[in-house]
Amino acid sequence: MLEMINVGSPTIESIGYEAGSKRLHVNFVSTEKYIYQGVPKIIHARLMRAHSIDTYFAEEITNKYRHTEIY
Repeated sequence: MLEMINVGSPTIESIGYEAGSKRLHVNFVSTEKYIYQGVPKIIHARLMRAHSIDTYFAEEITNKYRHTEIY
């Protein structure tokens, strides 16, 4: 089972990562859920260490990786 880590950011509730498939799971505070494909492990690590998860996510992930909304 995928472990989702609560990150306490204003817009992102929790984040999970599947290293084998390079899939980043993001649950937003707004209840939307997305999976981002092809996200390298280093990008996930930097996201989790970022001073502002929201800013890093917006600048380095949002429009750079293919994503699918999960209903």
